[in-house]
Amino acid sequence: PPTVTITSSGTSSGATVNNNPMTFTFTISETPLTTLTQSNFALTSCNTPLFYVDSSTIYRITCVAQHSVTTSVSVPSNFFDRAGNLNTASSTFSLTSGLIL
Repeated sequence: PPTVTITSSGTSSGATVNNNPMTFTFTISETPLTTLTQSNFALTSCNTPLFYVDSSTIYRITCVAQHSVTTSVSVPSNFFDRAGNLNTASSTFSLTSGLIL
């Protein structure tokens, strides 16, 4: 089944960062049957999300933090690859923004 890896500018999950907005990159191991949309991604404390499709296997979401909160992103099991395999849910990736807009 397809897997999803989440990264953010070389920062580890759980870190406090001094950048706002925060951008998360999602790399999918296999091409999904259909192009994913923002509704395929679980977002917590992500204000004004901007969604980008970089390729069939790379997606980005940019979140603005309006106060010092932890923003978390993940991908639940909710899409299929071209062979009909349901994706494995991703781990949750979280960042706390120390810079407030």
